Amino acid sequence: MFNFIIVSWFLTFGIVPVQYDTIDDTISNLDSNRLATVAEIGISANAWNRLTISGSIENYQYKENKDIYFVPYRIDYKIGASFKVIEGLTIDFDHYCDHPVLSGSKNAYSYSSGETKLTFTLSGSTK
Repeated sequence: MFNFIIVSWFLTFGIVPVQYDTIDDTISNLDSNRLATVAEIGISANAWNRLTISGSIENYQYKENKDIYFVPYRIDYKIGASFKVIEGLTIDFDHYCDHPVLSGSKNAYSYSSGETKLTFTLSGSTK
């Protein structure tokens, strides 16, 4: 019935060995004494091999020293759409934002940021 749609997904886990923020040339190290981990889950759908819509959520958390639980401190949201007009010409719309997670614990991450882009891409290749 919906054989013109292809759905893909991914799940990523990792650690964050280095992290810092810089605003007006002032570097703010983000609690380098604790282990930070990251996890991201995403999904995309492609219709007619022409239109792709995708999104993901990426969560950063600290591992507490002796406890099993994690303390989230930042979450990133990504959403996008891509439309292939003709072979070699694509129109893309992407939005990205990150937000602090206030969990009542020691949270060094205290700002939000984001961007929205509308881009046109010309591409080709030699054979």
